[in-house]
Amino acid sequence: MSPILSIIIPFGLSKERAYIQDRVIQKATHLKSDEKIEYIFVEGYSLLENNLKQIIEENGHIYLKDESQKDFFSQGKCRNLGACFANAQVIMFLDVDCYVSPFSLEKILNLIKIKNIAQCINEFFVLPVVYLTKEGSDKIYKEEEKLWDDIVKQDLISGKRSLIKYFSLISSSIILNKYKFLALGGNNCNFIGHSYEDHDFFARLLFDTTKFLKTPKALCYDEGSWNIRKFKGFRAWFSLLGYEMSFHGIYMFHFYHEEPNQNNYMSNRHKNHKKFYKNLANLKNYQVEPLIDKRVNDCNVLLVSGKTKFLLSAINKTISFLGHISNKSENDFFNGSIFNENSFLYFLKENKINKVLFANPYANDKRLQIYQFVKKHDIKYICFDRGALPDSWFFDSNGFNYDSSSYKEENWNKDLNNEQILETKDYIKKIISEDVFLEKQGQKKGIKYFKEKLNLQDKKIVFIPLQVESDTVVKYFTYKPFFYDDFLDIVDKLAFKLKQTHVFLVKKHPLSLAIKQTKYQNLRFVPNYTNIIDMIELCDVVVTLNSGVGLYAMIMNKPCINCANAFYNFKDLNFKANDENELHELLTSDLKIDYSKVLKFVWYLKNRFYSYGKSYYKKSFKNGRFYNKVYNIDFYKIVIEKTHYLDAKDVNKTLYDLQSLIYTPYKYEIFNKNVFIKLFDILIPDFIKTKISHFRFYRILKKFLYTYR
Repeated sequence: MSPILSIIIPFGLSKERAYIQDRVIQKATHLKSDEKIEYIFVEGYSLLENNLKQIIEENGHIYLKDESQKDFFSQGKCRNLGACFANAQVIMFLDVDCYVSPFSLEKILNLIKIKNIAQCINEFFVLPVVYLTKEGSDKIYKEEEKLWDDIVKQDLISGKRSLIKYFSLISSSIILNKYKFLALGGNNCNFIGHSYEDHDFFARLLFDTTKFLKTPKALCYDEGSWNIRKFKGFRAWFSLLGYEMSFHGIYMFHFYHEEPNQNNYMSNRHKNHKKFYKNLANLKNYQVEPLIDKRVNDCNVLLVSGKTKFLLSAINKTISFLGHISNKSENDFFNGSIFNENSFLYFLKENKINKVLFANPYANDKRLQIYQFVKKHDIKYICFDRGALPDSWFFDSNGFNYDSSSYKEENWNKDLNNEQILETKDYIKKIISEDVFLEKQGQKKGIKYFKEKLNLQDKKIVFIPLQVESDTVVKYFTYKPFFYDDFLDIVDKLAFKLKQTHVFLVKKHPLSLAIKQTKYQNLRFVPNYTNIIDMIELCDVVVTLNSGVGLYAMIMNKPCINCANAFYNFKDLNFKANDENELHELLTSDLKIDYSKVLKFVWYLKNRFYSYGKSYYKKSFKNGRFYNKVYNIDFYKIVIEKTHYLDAKDVNKTLYDLQSLIYTPYKYEIFNKNVFIKLFDILIPDFIKTKISHFRFYRILKKFLYTYR
């Protein structure tokens, strides 16, 4: 069982800072890794021979060595490495000079649970830090440890500050979801030596995860200290989360030490300062390459795609679990129309590629040739594309769509227990009720509306949802006689034969080309905005060439006849017509499906196969039709090669409205911008306010003026 929290402690040894070794030993022997907390010590660049690995591991902790640090010590790189190897879903960073009391640790564990940081990936908190003077550090060591926390807090809160050098509202000790840290790229390793790498990460984290109802102006302004006078600049922005933990009473403190500039560790402060402000001014476009989880650390992936800008942006938040990505266009491996197999194999060997990643391997002929070559030569691969259910995506290492063995009945036709059955039924109800579709649909109107509007009488209703004519499943997974145009001709012919008993309702795909409806005299085309749920509820049977609507028909317990090779086509789930005669026979039969098998299939897709994410699209127009290109996916579930890497409940930004106590230090400034409050304070003198302050109308007026909006 994984721990609740992984605490990462970076360190590096030098002659100038001999005290660090003592502090590492003190932490290794004093702290205890258990079922709640694991401690990960990460050694960076060190100049002293030591046996710290042995001491750390003998005391039950994890030791890592960052071999990439050759010339200087990097706190940020140590934190990154520790996060990649953390076993908990929640991580925390603790510098070797810093101390968090057992009391504060217990409160941290409580807040991790209350905020549900393991599943709410945008929840986090950061610890304020008190820097002790040399005298303060010496005095603390002489007291009982259980009193340390309160002695320091009393000195801080009282304002005496006899022990304190200075106080910072935030520190590098952030407690956050491991996936979020990896996806954001952790600490930017371009910050060399001391300072600003933690500020840089904190700015990216705040921008990505948190929405404040009021945000300080001029983020690049620097107050110069944490004694903030105005609601302005990045320190005021950062301070909001520092005040949050202050209200919770959670602090850590930093023991005093000398600050020699060994190995030029302190020399890059000015350069780091400039980098930080440059990045801060461009937070909307500033990204750091994601870190790679230890489970796939040695995996090098070739992404084969002609246009990678949108694709890389879309899969960016899964890269931590895919591996190190290189991308090449399929054209790079072709001489004209001839696939250069040797060039492709040479590239894989030279770049130590373990897997090939395809975004729809059928997208063009060249990519398809590479895909078929990879399969033939048993080269590992993953296919990525959109799934058939709302928010669903798949990473399939067994093929693509109908050609994939992932959908074999042996994988999904397994008994479900009562809990799994109820879970699946609830999921299906949610799909049907929430109106979230792969393509935009009109508002639901109900079957009564359509029966009256279409004058359907008592005939058997056949619903035909059309696919995009150039879609992969239409181009590659159809067969004679049901090619796209032929399919409509055959259906039109059958509609004429069955006109006494059947009504055929056809809906054009939202992204397809215009259809000459007058060509098909026996088909009734419903308006383009018609909701497919209305049509499925209304009909007796669904007929598809090859459409994801067939899966919706299944979950709504309606028989579906497939006239092509569909990935969801199985006995008792739906029906398959190989020619016009079989389609005619099926349309005139009493068709039933086994809903218990439907539940098994859907449960498998949801819990074992699909990844899920909230997707953002950009619509483009080309060759007479519209295309939806995904440019960002906020994943809340990630499944790759049967491994579940993420299962989150919430990907929405954390909102702090003005009722939150974090705004308390800035209330006057925030409200003083309100012109009505200014007039209220100017026009009504204090002696009048004193007399009327007890009356109800005055309290109502104040409430109206000062209500946090």
